[in-house]
Amino acid sequence: LYGTRLVLHHPVPREPAITFDKPWEGRFSRYGAVFQDGSLYKLYYRGGPDNKERNSPSHICYAESADGIRWTKPELGLFEFQGNRKNNILLSGTPSFAPFIDANPASNTSQRYKALSAAGTHHEPGTMVLMVYASADGLRWKKMQNEPGLTKGGFDSMNLAFWSETENCYVAYYRVYSKSPDWKKFLGRRTIARVTSVDFIHWSDPVMMEFGDVRTDELYTNATLPYFRAPHIYVAFPKRYVLGRNTPLTKKQFEQLQIDPTQNFISEGVFMSSRGGNRYDRTFMEAFFRRGRDPANWCSACTEPTTRRDSTSTSHSVRSMRIEWLVAMPAAGMSEYPAPGS
Repeated sequence: LYGTRLVLHHPVPREPAITFDKPWEGRFSRYGAVFQDGSLYKLYYRGGPDNKERNSPSHICYAESADGIRWTKPELGLFEFQGNRKNNILLSGTPSFAPFIDANPASNTSQRYKALSAAGTHHEPGTMVLMVYASADGLRWKKMQNEPGLTKGGFDSMNLAFWSETENCYVAYYRVYSKSPDWKKFLGRRTIARVTSVDFIHWSDPVMMEFGDVRTDELYTNATLPYFRAPHIYVAFPKRYVLGRNTPLTKKQFEQLQIDPTQNFISEGVFMSSRGGNRYDRTFMEAFFRRGRDPANWCSACTEPTTRRDSTSTSHSVRSMRIEWLVAMPAAGMSEYPAPGS
C-alpha cells in the first residue's frame, strides 16, 4: 500500500474501576489478570504487602463484574485473615498468580482453569520457583504436582501462561536477567524469556526473547497474550523502567500523595507483538499508556497493565484494558482504559 503508515493509538483513562482498600490488600496490590468467563468478568490480583513488609505473606484475591467496569469482592470464606474468613482471598503465600481458561481441547474439565504460581522468598535472588496449579471452578485451586514446574528464572514479577492454538502447546513468558548464567541471579537488565509445554507440567528450557535492532529497554513485566481476533498474533503490554530518569515530583508532593519513597523513578506501559517463537516486534518505541498531568501517575509503580485474557468488551464498539493505578499509594487500585479500534 502507498501513502499509509502504522500509527499507535493510545487508550484514554476513565474512572477508577476498583480500589484495593481492604486490610489484606494494601498499596502494593498489583499483578492483575482479567478474563471473561460466561456472563462474568473475573479478576485475580495480589493483595499487599507494603514495601516495608516485603517478606510478609501475600494473598491472591478475587473480584468479579457483570460489565467489566463495576466490580465486587465476594466473601469466599476460603482463607482466614486475622481470625476472619469474610474476605476475597483464594490463595495465600504467593506474590504472583495469573490464571487463564485452558483452551486446550484435550484438557480435563476438572482442570478447566490453570495458573503458574511463584513460590519462595520474594526479592531474594535464586529462591523463587514456579508451581503449576489447576482448578475446576476458578476459586478452589490445587497443585498439579508437589515439585516445581519451572526453576530457571527470577520469577519475581508476573509469570504468564496460555494455551496457543496455533503452536499447539502451552506457552509461558516471564522475567529474567540478561547476564545471569543460571537464569536466577539479578545480573544485567530485566528482560523476558519464553518456555513451552505440551502438558503444563514438563517445560522446555527458557529461551531469551529478541527484539530486533532497537534500543535495549528494561522490561519489568510483559502482559503477553493471544489477540482474540487473530490468535496467531500475540500482543504484549510490558512495563518499561526508564532508568536514569527520576520522577519530577517534589518531596512535598511525595508526602502529600503518600507515595512509597522507593518509587522515585519513571516507568511506563509500552506495546509489542509476536507471532510465536522468541521474537517480539517493537515497531512502536514510545509509551502506549500516557501518564498525563496527574502527579499521582509520575512514579515507578504506576501505569502497569493488567493481563487481559480476552476481548474484554464493555460495549459493542469499545474494548477496554485495565491499568494498575496509584500503586505504592494508599488508594491503589485499577482504572478502566477504553481502547477504540482494538
